[in-house]
Order: sequence, then C-alpha cells, then structure tokens
Amino acid sequence: MPPEAGVRVTWSRRADWSTVAAVALTVALALGGLLYHGQRLADEQVQAQRRLAVAETRHNAHLFGQTLSAVELSLRGLLQAAAQDASDEARAQRLREVLHNAPHLRSLSLLDRQGLVVLSSNPANLGVKVDLRGFLPDADGGEPLLRVGRAHVGRDLVDGVLAGGDAAVDLGFVPVLMGGGAAGPGVVATLNVDFFLNRLMARESDTAWAVDLLRWDGALLLSTRDADPAAWRRANQALVRRWQDGADIGTLLQPMGEQGTWITAYRSDHARPFAVVARVDEAAALAGARAEVRRQAWIVTPLIGLAALALLGGYGMFRRATLRRMRVQAEQVEQQARLLDALPAAVLLFAPNGRALQINQAWRDMARDAALPAALLAGPHYEALGALYQGDDPDAPTLGQGIAAVLAGQADDYQGSFHGSASAGPRWYRVLVRPLQRDGRRCALLLQMDVTAQRRSAEALRLNSRVFAINAEAIVITDAHNRIVSVNPAFSRITGYGADEVLGRTPSLLASGQHDTPFYRAMWTQLLEQGSWAGEIINRRKSGECYTQWLTIHVDRDAEGRPLHFVGLFQDITERKRAESQLRLLGAALDAADNAVMITDSRAVIEWANPAFSRLSGYSLQELVGRRPQDLLSSGDQRPEIYALMWRTILAGEVWRGEMSNCRPDGTPYHVSQTITPLADEHGSVRHFIAVLEDISERKARELELRRLATTDALTGVLNRRAFLEALEEELVRYQRHRRVGAVLMLDLDHFKLINDRHGHAAGDVVLAQVCAVARERLRRTDRMGRLGGEEFAVLLPDTTREGAAVLAETLRHAVAGQDVSTAAGPLNVTVSIGVAAFGPTERETTPLLGRADRALYQAKDEGRNRVVVAQDAAATA
Repeated sequence: MPPEAGVRVTWSRRADWSTVAAVALTVALALGGLLYHGQRLADEQVQAQRRLAVAETRHNAHLFGQTLSAVELSLRGLLQAAAQDASDEARAQRLREVLHNAPHLRSLSLLDRQGLVVLSSNPANLGVKVDLRGFLPDADGGEPLLRVGRAHVGRDLVDGVLAGGDAAVDLGFVPVLMGGGAAGPGVVATLNVDFFLNRLMARESDTAWAVDLLRWDGALLLSTRDADPAAWRRANQALVRRWQDGADIGTLLQPMGEQGTWITAYRSDHARPFAVVARVDEAAALAGARAEVRRQAWIVTPLIGLAALALLGGYGMFRRATLRRMRVQAEQVEQQARLLDALPAAVLLFAPNGRALQINQAWRDMARDAALPAALLAGPHYEALGALYQGDDPDAPTLGQGIAAVLAGQADDYQGSFHGSASAGPRWYRVLVRPLQRDGRRCALLLQMDVTAQRRSAEALRLNSRVFAINAEAIVITDAHNRIVSVNPAFSRITGYGADEVLGRTPSLLASGQHDTPFYRAMWTQLLEQGSWAGEIINRRKSGECYTQWLTIHVDRDAEGRPLHFVGLFQDITERKRAESQLRLLGAALDAADNAVMITDSRAVIEWANPAFSRLSGYSLQELVGRRPQDLLSSGDQRPEIYALMWRTILAGEVWRGEMSNCRPDGTPYHVSQTITPLADEHGSVRHFIAVLEDISERKARELELRRLATTDALTGVLNRRAFLEALEEELVRYQRHRRVGAVLMLDLDHFKLINDRHGHAAGDVVLAQVCAVARERLRRTDRMGRLGGEEFAVLLPDTTREGAAVLAETLRHAVAGQDVSTAAGPLNVTVSIGVAAFGPTERETTPLLGRADRALYQAKDEGRNRVVVAQDAAATA
C-alpha cells in the first residue's frame, strides 16, 4: 500500500487483524465446543455413576435392613421360646431349626446376664464371654432391641477377633445381639459376612467400585475392598459426621490419597444403626468418555482447519476489492476530517438513515470523558445520541426529534440546551443542527458546544449569593482600604444599620470606644502577618447599645500576595456572656452556701455538688461525680417504703421533703433534713434533681437522749414504770391479733429494806443496779425489763409459754443468788422472789395480768422467799 494512503493503510491492518482474530475466535469456539461436548460426556458419565451408586446403596440398604429385620424376628422368637422351653435340648433344637433356614447366619447362641454363652448352635462357642459393651444402639432398659456389634475376623465367636487397622480386610462375621446384661438373658447371632459379599460381588461392571457397610459410629462391618487404608477410614469418618449433622442420604466426591478421587453415595438407615456406602473410581468412570472425545477430535479438528483456511482466502479477495474503492474516497474524507478536527466544537454529520457519517476529535474527546460505549464512539445513531442528553426545557422537542426533523426536511435548523453525565460530573451543552447536502443526499450537521464552565460559574455565583444572604452569622466585606463593599442581612439585623448606610464607610462606625489603640494595632498586625484574626470585641449598635461579638477576619490576597479584601464574620454573644456571668455568680453563691447542695441527672447519677456537701458527706467532688447517692451515702437504716415514697413524689414532678440517715466513708452515721426538687424540660420530662441537705445529727442526738430519759430508769437502765406498762399493752394487742403466747415475771428483792437500813441507800442502789445487770444478761433482745417501784421489777417475755417463763425465772433466781454484790460496805448476797403469770386466752388488760403475777410473787415470799411461783391460768383464777 502506498505511503499516502495513511488512514487507509491503518484501516486495512485493523481489518486484517480483526478478520484473523474472528477466524481464530471461530476456531477457538469450535474447539471449545468440542471440549464442552467432551466435558458434557464426562459429566453425564459421572452423573450416571452417581445414580448407579445411589441405586446400589438403596438396594444394599434394603437387603441388609430386611436381613436384620428377619434376624430380629428370629432372635425375639428365640428369647420368648427360651423363656418357655424347660430343657436345653429343646432350646438347642430351636437354634438349629432357625439356623437351618438362615444362610446369612453362622451361629446362634444364648447368653446369660454376664454375656457368657450357655447354649449355641456351634458347641465350640459354649463358655465364650461376649463383650456386651460394643453394640449399637445402647440398651435403654426397655423393650429388647436388636443391637449390632463390631466386625470380627474368624469363623465364629470361639475364634473371633475384633477387626482393625489398615491390613487386608478379611472380616469373618458381625455379631448382633438382643437382650442380655441387666435386661436378662440374651441371644447373639453371627452374621455371615461371606454371604453378603457374594451378593455384592455378583454385580458386573467395567468400572472400579467398592461397597462398605458401616455402623453409625463409622466401624466397618463388611466391605468389597481387599484392604482398609487410612484414607478410606478418614473418608468414612467424614460420612459419620454428615450423619450426625442429619444428612442421612447424599452423594459427594472424596479424595482417597494415592487411589485418586472416588464418587461416593451413602444411605443411613433410620431404624438400624448402619449405613451403606457405595463408591466408584472417578478416573475409571471417565475413561470411556475421554476415549470418545479423543476419537471425535481426530475427525473434527481437520474440518475446522479447512474451514478456517477457506474463510481467510475469501477475506483476502474482499480486502483487495475494498481497498480499491477506499483509495478513491480517502483523500476527500481525510481532508474533511482535518477540517472538522480543527473546530473547538464537537461535530457530527448524520446520514439520511440517522447513522453518523463523520465525527471530529472534539466529539471523541467528549465521548471518552463521558465514558460512552465504544459503539457510540465509532459512529452513533442520532436516536442513541438523543438518549444520552436531557433537555433543559421539558416542553421543547428532544434532540432526536430535532435531528429527525432536519433530516426529513421538516425543519431548516434546530437548537437547544442539554445536559448529560461525564466522569467528572454532569456536563451542559449548547447544540445547533443544520442541513447539509453531501453526494446529493440531505444530511444533518450537528455542532455541540460545552457550556459547563459558564453554567457552573453562574450556579456557583447564585449559590454563594444565597449562602451569603441566609447565613446566620453577620458577614462584612471591605476592600484593601478597609471600606465596606458588601454586608449580608444578618449584619443589618445585629447592628441595626442597613446596607445602604454602611457601604463605602469603614467598620469604625461600629466602634464602642472601649478598646484602645494598642488593641486595634495588635489586631491589624496579626491579621496582615498571619492572614486571620479572631477574638471578642465590644461594638455599638445604631441604637447606641453596646454588644459583645465574636469576630473572625480573613485576608483575601491576589496572586502577588497583596490584600484585595478583608472578610469579617461575627456573631452576637452578648446574651451568652450575660448567662456566663450569671452562672459564675450562681456557682459562687452555691459554693459559699452552708447547706449541702447536690445535682443529679434523671437516673440519680451525681453531676455536681458544692463544698458544703463534700464536708457533710466526707466525699470529695471527684469521688461523688458519676456515682449514685444510694451507693455512697446509704446507711442501711432507712426503711424501703421511705425510698419508694420519695421516688413516687419526685418522678411525679413534685417536691419531696423528709429526713434521712446517711453514712460517711469511715462509717460515721449522720442525719439530714433533705429537700429534693425535680427539674423538667420544656416537654415536661424530668431531666435533673436538686437536693438541698441540712445536717440535723445534733438535733437527732438530743431527741434520742430525751426519749431515753423519758422511758428509762436512771439508776438501773431498765424501762421505767410508764414505759414498761406501754410495752406490755402493745404486746397484749399483738397477742390478741396474732394469738401468740407470752408471759410476765414479777421480781422482788428479799429483805431489801434491811440492806438500806444496815448499809445505806448507796449500797442499796448498787444492789439494784447489779441485779438488773445480771437479769438483762440472760434476757433476749425482744424481752423487756422494767422497774415498777422500789425493789420491785417486772419482765415481759413475748412468744414464751408459761413453762418457758418458769424455766427462765429459775435461771434468774439462781443467777442472782449465786453472786455477791460488791459495795462500799463489803460484798452482799441477795436473793429474789419471782412470780410468773402467762397470757390468758382473753387477756386484754395489763392490771389483771400483773395482779396474777404479783399474787404469785407474794405467795413465793410467804413460802419462804428465794423461790419461783407460777400463777394459775386466767380462766382458773376467775
């Protein structure tokens, strides 16, 4: 081809390579089809072998299952007959009869509970001990089940040895058991492995195959294989895991080590503990299919080669004729292409059929940027082109409609604005379509100009203007001489100045006079050196009111670094500053308050506490924040109902007031008067609680001391007469309500008047105090002792019978009499007389009860003192 051909030469080489590639692709597809056909033959052969393996497992599972069912019937009959037959001869005869019609059995044996053979169709088995633990399924103690044992090497039980290892598979029999052990006597049958192998080996096949019979635990019962290598055992264990996961039936491919991959089908019996596995050697199964593929390849491959040569020859003749026609038109087309490529706008020339005859480089660049399909790059149809663009005016004709109208002569021109997608985002175009005559045909010339930059500039300007107008922060822009050139509405809202009032003026019209010259000098220095400044500044509104603003100023510079504009953004922070001042004042007031104050969130987690709270509780603020008061302060003495009432009140939004008993970190208890106020948000939901606490520990201590003085005898420390009688009345009320038992003791010191007369009242006081101490040591926490007057005392014994009260009274009498009281006059020995009275069924008043106890006391004194007298029941006394 001559050098001036240029484009023609390039086109011819591309066509050559395309044709060669097409022929090569055709050859490749033909060869691929041949390979696909061979693969299909192989797949069909594998599937056929899978189906045969599945049928084999189904057939053998049925065979072995039926055999086990027959054996189960036989063994169950033998068990029943063994229980009925009286003589061993009759039992032996039954064994022989069953074995006679069972070629699948080698022997039948009766076992005792320990597994010892006591009777067998093979006399040599007598006395053999059968291990009952190796059978499946496990015995459940109910109805006897047929259980399958492990395969043995040997002829019968007498010489059987458990099979194992990867040695040659020479299995002799499989024992099956019914009964035995704790369930009573049992029957064991030995399955003839050779019988089943003969049935399995009768299958004729050209393919290597193997059938295994496994127990559920993977133990090999019988196999058509000659050996059991480790790879086969691992494959069988993999099947066991599938059965355990519930996959009873299935097929798969299993690698068998050096023996390659085998097609495996398995079927697990639901009723019996066995499964049948059939395997076919995949390589042997595929041998026939591969031979057929090789035979077909010898026939088809030469035919494919001849067809490829014919195609290449035909293309050569077509190529020569086409090149002759192209040389005539090439120069004209190339000249037009150069002219179109020089245009900045994208140009397409559409033929009357709508297909693009010519496109320029600008169009190609635009199409690549838009990531258009390759078909559109070569010569798009105007309908495909029109589908790429969306018109800005939805009511105007589409691009495709406009080009069609020009081609049909219905319009002399068409123009419009459109947008489409590109790799860098959406693009906007201005499109013009004019008619053009070429070779006597009406064509359409399309000029497409990219107006994206102009469109984006306009959009950015509009968006910036909108942001400038709606920004909540005030914006003020000045020129290089600090004259205001633009402000936004927020500026007017904050300062009170309209835009027409500030344009051309400097921001100094806002100065409040509260900042000195060094302040502004430092601001301008930082602004010009660093390009920005930010800080608080106090300015004055148009109304004369001063306000605080947070001002940020940025410098806009030209290419040489000279300032062009200064952009200031500020917001009014007057209210925030006022709120911060109020918060500081409030915080100082709370810190100085004497009362303890604590603030928690809605979950009662402490957020803040004042120093008075830390002094009161003993915890620092760091220890308090983030903790709950009940976890730190609770003493455990408060009743739960108090907390329940408090929470109901404050969660309802009401103020709660009350007293609490708290505890410091060192265990010191203290009492507070507390007021808790809930704080709700604008929706009425409680968000915080404020607690104000006052230490009332001293007041509570005084109240407790007054209460003790009002109820306690000062000399002895026991209850005084009034407090004791009140306690007795309360106990009688509980007695009447709950019908509990109770009793009262009346004690009187014998000859106490003599002690006062001889040794003085001081000695008498010591005796009274010591006697009370001895008595209180022997009373319970619930018992109450009181001094009724002089040397007369009473003891209230709740939940105590009359007999129990009498025993306690004797204990007290002996304890008092058994010790000497140390006084200033020397050791003194005293005794006590005690009267006992139990609560009567209708006891309601204290006077009758104490009267009965008092009469019993004086009876003890009349009988010689230093003794205990039990009063009669209230009913007997009445």
